[in-house]
Amino acid sequence: MDDEYFMRTALNYAARGIGRAWPNPSVGCAIVKNGYIVAMGRTHEGGRPHAEAEALARAGSKAAGATAYVTLEPCAIRGRGEPCSKALIEAGVKRVVIACIDPNPVVNGQGIKNLENAGVKVTYGVLENEAKHMNKGFFMTHESNRPWVTLKLAISADGAIAKSEGVRTQISGEMATRYMHNLRSRHDAIMVGSNTAKIDAPKLTTRIKGYEHNIRRFIASEKPITASEGIETIYAPTIKEMLAQIAAQGITRILVEGGPKLHQTFLDEGYADCFKLIRSPIELGENAVKAPYIGKLNEYGFKLAEAHSMDEDVLEIYRKDK
Repeated sequence: MDDEYFMRTALNYAARGIGRAWPNPSVGCAIVKNGYIVAMGRTHEGGRPHAEAEALARAGSKAAGATAYVTLEPCAIRGRGEPCSKALIEAGVKRVVIACIDPNPVVNGQGIKNLENAGVKVTYGVLENEAKHMNKGFFMTHESNRPWVTLKLAISADGAIAKSEGVRTQISGEMATRYMHNLRSRHDAIMVGSNTAKIDAPKLTTRIKGYEHNIRRFIASEKPITASEGIETIYAPTIKEMLAQIAAQGITRILVEGGPKLHQTFLDEGYADCFKLIRSPIELGENAVKAPYIGKLNEYGFKLAEAHSMDEDVLEIYRKDK
């Protein structure tokens, strides 16, 4: 077993925190000694404790002389706890393997420097691309001042989203609906447009039995409107400014569920990173409300990357070439 094996194990463990670790990235840490993993840790809900702190607490004295595999550079500044680079040094870890450097300018390279200055051997860049992809939203907030944006929509076989204007219409089947809640659980926040909020009065919650997920809920509007308890109205002249407001709150991944006007604006302004489309076999008729941009996703730089059967429905995942 080599560095990539242990780093992949740490990445798989970190994946459990996606959508719940914000404003921090979801990081994984594996403490390895004599070829065996003696402890694991990941960033917990709300960003604390950090992965390294949890793994070191579980490892105890076994951390001395061990190698720590961390999916993101250990922090170098004191927040609500001791800097992770310092904790690793004090625990007697002899080597730290890091997937990628922290883009946060107050950390960027400083954690590595602290470790090396203390005589800890450091290797970095192991599974770097995989680690960056896992926390793409965190990197984007620092590099582009906005969260990662996923658009999600369900349409009928004849390309419609509702039977008629102003009418709430259930399109997706049971399996696709379960997938939608799972998708919500992988995001920090969710957003719908004001028309969708008015017509559907959605709760916008993650409903998975036995799973708690405190997702932030937004309605995009040109002016403040009355919403359900716990749902916030957010408005700005442009999508860019709206996303900057959201990023400033520490949100790294946002799911935009509609409606079509809001989706169209995100596409037109170039602020969509992934599009998840659920196609239903039902038809809604010629008076139904259409989503004309669906047949033009390639014009916005999207290509079909995956397709999966969900009983009677089909999930299509579109991504950009980047």
